[in-house]
Amino acid sequence: MIFWKCTTCKLIYLEKDLNDTATCKKCNGKLIKSCENDNYICTHEITSGIKVCDICGEFVCPICGCHEVTPISRVTGYYSPVDSWCKGKYQELKDRVRYDV
Repeated sequence: MIFWKCTTCKLIYLEKDLNDTATCKKCNGKLIKSCENDNYICTHEITSGIKVCDICGEFVCPICGCHEVTPISRVTGYYSPVDSWCKGKYQELKDRVRYDV
């Protein structure tokens, strides 16, 4: 089953319920295809650590698995959002192996 999520109001649609346009019926916001592991609403404002979804490979909240996150990481001494990084650095972050000691 394929789900779509409104980027504005976070309303969830089944693919069969979509109209011809890819906009939300409630707020006219843009709809994006949603991963089946996405739990849709994250209540965690700041968490430590970064996790990658096993299905779609996108970053997720390490606590609840919500896909709508803004991961930040430290590069050359300061923190920045990883979506501003080049493709190589972005992939390097996804490929990092993390260990609990």
